[in-house]
Amino acid sequence: MKANKNISVLSFAVVIGFIVGCTNAIWYVTRHHYVQHRMYRMTALVFEKYLCKWVVLLFIIISGAVIFSWLLSLLIKRSWKLLPNIIKACVKEEDRLRNILVVCVLCSMFFLYWGWVINIYWLSYKKFHPVSLLSDLGILIVSIFLGWILTRINWVKLQRMLRPNLKLTSALILLLITFKICMVIDRRTTVPKGPNIILLVVDTLRADALGCYNKNSNNSPNIDNFAKNGVLFETAIAQGPMTINACPSILFSLYPYEHGYYNCSCLVPDKWSSAAEVLRDKGYRTFGISSNPHVTGRHGLAQGFEVFEEDLTWKDADCDELNQKFIEWLGNNKEKPFFAMLWYIDPHVAYNPPQEYIDKYIPDKQEQKYISDKVLSPVHKNLTTAEKQISKKLYAAEVNFFDTEFARLIDYFEQTGLMENSLIILTSDHGESFWEKKDILGRQICGHGNSLYGEQIDIPFILSVPNQKKGKVVSKKVQHVDIVPTILEYAKVNYIDSLPVRGESLKGLIDGEGLERKYLFSQLITNQNGPFYMESIQTDDFKLISTIQYRGTHFSPPHILRLGLGSNETEIKVTDEKMKSEFKNLNKKLIDWEGNLENAILISREIKYKNKEEENRLRKRLKSLGYLQ
Repeated sequence: MKANKNISVLSFAVVIGFIVGCTNAIWYVTRHHYVQHRMYRMTALVFEKYLCKWVVLLFIIISGAVIFSWLLSLLIKRSWKLLPNIIKACVKEEDRLRNILVVCVLCSMFFLYWGWVINIYWLSYKKFHPVSLLSDLGILIVSIFLGWILTRINWVKLQRMLRPNLKLTSALILLLITFKICMVIDRRTTVPKGPNIILLVVDTLRADALGCYNKNSNNSPNIDNFAKNGVLFETAIAQGPMTINACPSILFSLYPYEHGYYNCSCLVPDKWSSAAEVLRDKGYRTFGISSNPHVTGRHGLAQGFEVFEEDLTWKDADCDELNQKFIEWLGNNKEKPFFAMLWYIDPHVAYNPPQEYIDKYIPDKQEQKYISDKVLSPVHKNLTTAEKQISKKLYAAEVNFFDTEFARLIDYFEQTGLMENSLIILTSDHGESFWEKKDILGRQICGHGNSLYGEQIDIPFILSVPNQKKGKVVSKKVQHVDIVPTILEYAKVNYIDSLPVRGESLKGLIDGEGLERKYLFSQLITNQNGPFYMESIQTDDFKLISTIQYRGTHFSPPHILRLGLGSNETEIKVTDEKMKSEFKNLNKKLIDWEGNLENAILISREIKYKNKEEENRLRKRLKSLGYLQ
């Protein structure tokens, strides 16, 4: 009888855990469209994760409750060995108050145990949250209420429902073990056909800050050498002039209007699949690390990454820290192809490189006296001409600092033989303005996320392909949404029929083939420091910027800015009929493009913060980066 009671309780834990795990997995797979996108390995991985998680978790919880019931039996000198027996005794009329208190104590211990299980689970993901006195008080109140409820339940009927089913439990456990073994074998035997893929995104790096794009710049000798031996795209366009608009374009191949990431509280919808998800489905190991608080799992951007390090988002982590964490991960994950994404915060404001780089770019100690919080973060501040020059020099010093650390990372790749079979992509999410132009309200533009001029959307785009023999320069314009299809084609993944991508693979272009594309589009959509609603379309020669909303000013019809893209981006006056026809066509193409975006949405799910402290912490960090005023 005693054995049957134990089997009854533990069988209940396994069965319920299996049901909850399956339900959770089906919901996750359906939400992410894995079956629709033919990601069968990802589907299996999700089921493995949730089945093991819930069966083990409920088994631990129920087992813990059984242990607590045994401890209580010693405490109150009764022969209650199991939780059902304790509760059954509570419904007896004798000493009812004492029994209710016993149940309340048991419930309190049970909830505290559950709290510690959750905290240990968080700790394994480095998200430990200590149980506060307030939460303990809440647990006690809930326990007392639950104890009162428990005394009014017909436990005789409930125990009959929990009759031991040894055959079912054994079958489920055997099925789970078999499934786990199969998944382990699959992970060890499945080797992707493509090379390693390393995506390096340097936040706020404008193209002309590098020597390979600007002969007057000497900030980046190591990147210039990398470009000389790799594939340099002369003109690359960001899909947005700020991280929240550009990041999902890089990782998902979507336009800002589609992914709906327009402020720090947005969550990219799960229906979109990232490059990491597709590659992991094909057997790639996946690793991501970010030092930008806008690029986190909190915003739905960690989809598909086995490991996604975001602890560094809370501090001004330099590029060498990210590289070190990546190298540590590589130490245990070189046995099969991998996809790694490193998102550096350098050279984002505040411009604060190591002192040796400040001394290198501002050797005059008198000039260094101009360095202040205003100069380090010049956005939204009135600077003198001298202070503006110091800001520019500090930005250049940040670029030079990254260039040095980039060389060390490439040296590591060469020493370990990774360069021979790796596709390495170096790019940026957007650029940075330094008072070169004025906005439509007549104010000088500084920073990013407030215009679609070239200073903010012209980015570097450099590739090193596996076994590359010599360097190559490509003049055809490319853009962020081309990154995912390029990665997937090099990985030998057939994505065309299953995965919605908005860009074109650049592999053919690199191999010498043509690319039939005339128009490139960018958008600025945000209510974070605005609101802003701007769009641009450009060809090889011309660019049109349409502004619907600029900060607090709404334009109806949209304000149209016409630019020529010669040696310099300049506003032009349309005089002859041919020019009028060209820009009229551009405006029509822009309107048609926006109207034809499939599944276009501007309302994504809002983030649910765990607590007010977390939200305040994020906002404080964003304020330090100039995202919030």
